[in-house]
Amino acid sequence: MNILKAKIEARAAMYVRVAALGEITKVEKRDWTAEETTAFEGLETEIRTITAEITTLQAQERAAAITAARAAGTPVQGAVSAGDEKDLATYSLRKALLSLSTQNGKMEGIELEMHQQAEREARSIAGVTSEGGVMIPQLVLNRMYAKRALDPATGNGANLYGEDALGYVEALRPLSVALRLGAEYMAGMTNEFKIPRENAVYVPTFKDTQAEATASNPTLSKASFKANRATGFMDVDRQLLVQTSGAVEARMRNQLILGHAQLLDAVAFTGTGSGAEPTGIFNDADIPVLSIGTNGGSITKVLIETLVQRLEEANAMNDNVRFILSPVLKRILKALTIDSGSGQFVLDRLTNTIDSIEAISTNFVPKNIVKGTGTALTAAILGDFRACSYAQWGGTEIIVDNLTQALKGNIRYIPIQYVDFHVVQPGLFQVIKDITTV
Repeated sequence: MNILKAKIEARAAMYVRVAALGEITKVEKRDWTAEETTAFEGLETEIRTITAEITTLQAQERAAAITAARAAGTPVQGAVSAGDEKDLATYSLRKALLSLSTQNGKMEGIELEMHQQAEREARSIAGVTSEGGVMIPQLVLNRMYAKRALDPATGNGANLYGEDALGYVEALRPLSVALRLGAEYMAGMTNEFKIPRENAVYVPTFKDTQAEATASNPTLSKASFKANRATGFMDVDRQLLVQTSGAVEARMRNQLILGHAQLLDAVAFTGTGSGAEPTGIFNDADIPVLSIGTNGGSITKVLIETLVQRLEEANAMNDNVRFILSPVLKRILKALTIDSGSGQFVLDRLTNTIDSIEAISTNFVPKNIVKGTGTALTAAILGDFRACSYAQWGGTEIIVDNLTQALKGNIRYIPIQYVDFHVVQPGLFQVIKDITTV
């Protein structure tokens, strides 16, 4: 039987048992006994646990469906009729924001309908509340980004609409290093949920017929996903907002998604894990670290080979593994020779590879790390980003602030999203965090 279906049926059976306990006290006109109270509390705990498991399985099914659709080159869409698709194609972010940016503005039409749908979604999500702005449901986000690119010459926003809607996540993917390298993105979450995180595996051994088995227990923990509030702001000139050109609409949409992509990469690499900020790769205590020295040290060919060896010994090497470097480390490795006579370098300039593994540079790998007396240190990652998962709850809300920038003739827009990030398989990474750059 399908695991998800089995768990849903098991939860339904638990609800029946809870209802039966309540019915007994009603019929007999009495309070619960101690045993019945214990039984109820146990069922309540089991229901919470299995609900979290169901949420996780549903998220995994959605993610698998998106991945399969993307691989097949088919649109990633929900069950929306052709008529509704046509109405959604007329949605204007500019009009929705303008409605709250003018004194007598009024939201109406498809913008109002989608705002109300997003409000209903927010009320159903634990820990997510509306802050009085323009609310955009995930349904609209998926259709606002029907094409990956705009015509830079004309700025024509018309090509944002079309038959082949790629969806918000698919539009994010080319803009985010982590997503582009295979990180999972689960949109449309409604509750907190957990994904098992395995730090060690069961290892069997051969024994004689009557010999006692050797204990080999896998170490399991759980990555707990919850809705973390992520926000920033963008200032827009009042006169620009009242323009009806499609280029204005396109610019605002691009600003929104570029900001979100940068947020995703920032938290994936350097998230601190403090407050509402998720823990990124460089701060994850479960990710193996190759240390150079007390105060850091120079990168060498041997250190690079050791990093590769450690990943191979962890049985984590595969075709999706990549080196992720800071731009300054990329420059250093392009000048670091393999030996004194071959004229070859650790980072091959023609293939952009290190030890035949593709190398990618990004500013999200820090170059200002401090260790001991070492400063301005940088880092390197070797790993498979399919071991990372994002989750998003609901769509996006944009607060309209008419006052803060009023003297400058601007309106401040404050996007709010609820997201989380976890490395769910830390053993698929190896990092160095103390490389000198001078």
